Amino acid sequence: MKIDIEEIEKRHKIIISKGIKLNKQVKKDGYGYQRTLDIIDNMQDIIEGLPEDTKIDIDACIIAGYWLDVGKGANVENPEKISANMLSDALAKENYDKKFIKTCYEAIIHHRWNMIPNTIEGHLVKDADKISFIGVERWRECIEKKQRIDLTMKLLSTLRNEMLYFNISKTIYDEKIVDLVQFLYDYIFN
Repeated sequence: MKIDIEEIEKRHKIIISKGIKLNKQVKKDGYGYQRTLDIIDNMQDIIEGLPEDTKIDIDACIIAGYWLDVGKGANVENPEKISANMLSDALAKENYDKKFIKTCYEAIIHHRWNMIPNTIEGHLVKDADKISFIGVERWRECIEKKQRIDLTMKLLSTLRNEMLYFNISKTIYDEKIVDLVQFLYDYIFN
């Protein structure tokens, strides 16, 4: 299934721009705008690997990807709920359809590692989010900024087989983990 991210970004420029602005304000270890870009790239890879007849609201997924971590800045127990509510409010202010708002909300609300999404969009967003845990740029940034990565380390052993929903997500994981291992090897031994 082919998608045109640039076209989706143009169609939803105002709402995505607001998500980017809020996302750039998040100052939590392991999170930030680079991670958001990784999530969007992962979504595109997953979507393009899905069968053509897969029924999924791609626009809702992409918008959710840009808003996924905005609640992390609040430093609360349920940042995904804050992100989902903030996005819902922003979409309502921009007069988006109630059904679309609910789809975006559901795409975000259950993306934490120990949660199970209720919708296919939620599974897609969660998979793209979890694959970002092994993104080389995220690890590079965490190492350079001396950020804590111990929580991410704990999730790596179960990430592929217990958290990822789509088979294509597992394939993408298999490809990206090789790059991460090489990066860490080079970092440690060079």
